[in-house]
Amino acid sequence: MAVESLFNGEFVVKQDGIYTFVHYYTHPETELQVVLAGMNHGGDKKYFDRIGKILNKQDKVIFEAISSDDRPREEKRQEEEKELQNVYSADPNEAFFPAVGVYFQKTDQYLNLVCEEDAFDFTNPNWVCGDMEFFMSLENKDRQLALEEEMQKKLNYIPTERKKEVVEYIKRSFGKIESKQFTKRDFGESFVFLYSDPNIVKLFSEILCTEREEMIMNCFDKIVVEDNPRSIGLKYGAAHIPNLRSLCEQRGYLLNRSTEFRNLKF
Repeated sequence: MAVESLFNGEFVVKQDGIYTFVHYYTHPETELQVVLAGMNHGGDKKYFDRIGKILNKQDKVIFEAISSDDRPREEKRQEEEKELQNVYSADPNEAFFPAVGVYFQKTDQYLNLVCEEDAFDFTNPNWVCGDMEFFMSLENKDRQLALEEEMQKKLNYIPTERKKEVVEYIKRSFGKIESKQFTKRDFGESFVFLYSDPNIVKLFSEILCTEREEMIMNCFDKIVVEDNPRSIGLKYGAAHIPNLRSLCEQRGYLLNRSTEFRNLKF
């Protein structure tokens, strides 16, 4: 298996596992230090422990909104069944988003990965969510419908044959899970299969990244002015890191070093 780099090199799949990076920046005038931790949201406990030790040394941490689905178990089960049914739709436009969404739920559970929401103390008073406003806006039905319509429209970026290919790949993976043949290496290779495709990356970045990254840096700017910290950590998914690095650099921060961390051992 060749080394594969995704998201501008922020997420690397190697022979022995998945790797992400922590980048250390300093502003030459204010000497404010910024630690950008690119994440995979599931992985080995050791990975989250190491990232946690780094973040807990920072005066402030801005983190990505995490899921908090507290609906009744039966309601969640019914929705999952509906999503699974959609995966097997003959129309790839109906199957694509449910397939990708359900895939990562099922694989995380099957591989018994540590989930990010269980790995950190998000109640720490020095930790601030940088993009909750985005998800709170989805409580508005009109906003939710508008986003769903936008997602379907942008799905046209992806050729029909590629959408079919993705759905069939995910269905085969479900078959491997059912026969207990799915491996961590399969999991790593699935990231390459999906996200080496620039059209898929563009689809998700335009829907789920750009607006949120602007919110994150607005939060960052506010903390710099109001709290005057010596250091700030930013903990976000690896797909967000290229733009967040660029936005930090636009503010005058200079890269000191980058450190690689193994997220998941194969």
